[in-house]
Amino acid sequence: MSGEADKTLLMSVQPPRRWWLLPSLALCVLVAGTFWSVTDFGFVTYDDPGYVLKNDVVQEGLSWSGASWAFSHTRMANWHPLTWLSHMLDVQLFGGTADAAGGHHASSVVIHGLGTVLLFLALARLTRSRGSAFVVAALFAVHPLRAESVVWISERKDVLSGLFFMATLWAWAGYAGQRSARRYAWVLLAMTLGLLSKPMLVTLPCVLLLLDAWPLGRWRHGLLPSAAQGLEPCKLRSLLLEKLPLCAVVVAVVLATLFAQDAGGAVMDLGVVPLSERLAAAPVAVWRYVGKLLWPTDLVFYYPMADGGTPLWSAVAATLGLVAVTLAVLLGPGRRRPYLALGWLWFLGMLVPVLGLVQVGSQAMADRYTYLPTIGLTIALVFGSAELLRRLSLPRWLGPVLATVLIVATAQAGREQAKVWRSSFRLYTHAVAIDGGSALAHLSLAQVLAKRGDNEAAEEHCRAAIQRAPGYGRAYSIYAEMLADLGRLEDAGEQYLRALDLSPDDFVAVFGLAGLRVRLEQWETAVPLAQRACTLRPRSIEALHLLGSACFGGADFAGAIAAYKQLLEISAEDELARKRLSKARQQRQQGR
Repeated sequence: MSGEADKTLLMSVQPPRRWWLLPSLALCVLVAGTFWSVTDFGFVTYDDPGYVLKNDVVQEGLSWSGASWAFSHTRMANWHPLTWLSHMLDVQLFGGTADAAGGHHASSVVIHGLGTVLLFLALARLTRSRGSAFVVAALFAVHPLRAESVVWISERKDVLSGLFFMATLWAWAGYAGQRSARRYAWVLLAMTLGLLSKPMLVTLPCVLLLLDAWPLGRWRHGLLPSAAQGLEPCKLRSLLLEKLPLCAVVVAVVLATLFAQDAGGAVMDLGVVPLSERLAAAPVAVWRYVGKLLWPTDLVFYYPMADGGTPLWSAVAATLGLVAVTLAVLLGPGRRRPYLALGWLWFLGMLVPVLGLVQVGSQAMADRYTYLPTIGLTIALVFGSAELLRRLSLPRWLGPVLATVLIVATAQAGREQAKVWRSSFRLYTHAVAIDGGSALAHLSLAQVLAKRGDNEAAEEHCRAAIQRAPGYGRAYSIYAEMLADLGRLEDAGEQYLRALDLSPDDFVAVFGLAGLRVRLEQWETAVPLAQRACTLRPRSIEALHLLGSACFGGADFAGAIAAYKQLLEISAEDELARKRLSKARQQRQQGR
């Protein structure tokens, strides 16, 4: 055979060098068509102030001091330094005011788009099935469950960690094909950057082990006998040892995260949510996530825990269902289809950190928690559907047509769900409209309405929140704040006292009641309350100002001087504190 003929034959069996370009552009268009309109949206009051608008460090933009703070401090009950740096960069580029929200949204959309393209490239490289890889990436990109992660600026950590997760998959495919220290270093770097963005990636080494079984075929275990690439098999022991450096990084990040969440008061004690309830709720949550993936309706920003706990029958049925599906994909019919085992175990494994076994926050579940886990289920469904179409000997054009219809329909649903996050008012009214809304939804809406001056409606939603969660102390505190703003000081005091009966260490209630007593010039009770607020938050500038005012009003000028001195140690440029300190010193001098 001539050299020219050899070249022609080689071109006929090898894919074009830029085979990835058109699919990648198509994915970018899909992401932009679904989410680019959110660049007209604003910030929401749900955590966005703490992450951006009222975060003094982030507001300064990128700086060496800001980078040092990001790695050495915890905020919002989390430790994710790379996420903080991304917010600082956005402030540097677009500004940190409410008018700059469009730029922050654009960054999240771009990161999500890059992550989607990387997912496609990684799956295509791993499975050698570009068509199915494209469908998985497209459905991941535009699913309505993605709206919370992409559109909520505070959830930047999701899309950022997702980007590095996809990069890790891509790097692992390269390492498995040709092992070297340099290729492994890329894997370790990508995973570390992902963990520094969000600790959700703690189970990533387990995902890599699953990929070793299928599609890489490095681990040919009896449960997962098939292999797509047929690489040289390795013993399980060597595959586990190979991941020890990755696990060491995971352990370090887990410890830092648990410390941050515990210090921030986000980890609930077993006395608040007993272990039995956590174990009962976890399997039910798994099936709820499956349902949201297959039929994404009634999506809200907050899903409360079930009143009265999870019914025993529900927990037992959900657990039996999980066991049955797991056995089916490992030992039953799914054994001959290893992508089912990969997808199901990927889904379960990545959900473990967010199933509430270590309860962080008061939510039962969250759309954002599905960002990476549901990729596994999508792989199982897409690859399974492709095989089914082949077995039925249906026309080859039918698969692409059905996939296109499904992707377009999902994108439209994702676009509609994104609109829910247009504003705080839209977000909370949507949540209240679904099954009457949670207590948090009513309270959040009440605060928005109060800022708009609609006090009557705001008070109505406060009462609705208390009715739905009578044991939720924060509801009484927020209600009290509104009553105080309306000048109904006695009613506000009653609500603050109810809040303290339920949550004695609630800073908001203690601080609010102390401020109320200062307004009423009840100095004897105002001073101890202000001191208690400073004990709960020793570096709170607001609490120290309040303590100084209470002491000054009660003629305790020495106490006022001490409070203002401590305040100036924290914030040396506080001119108001400096003036009040000088005045307190003058009053003490005159008293002598």
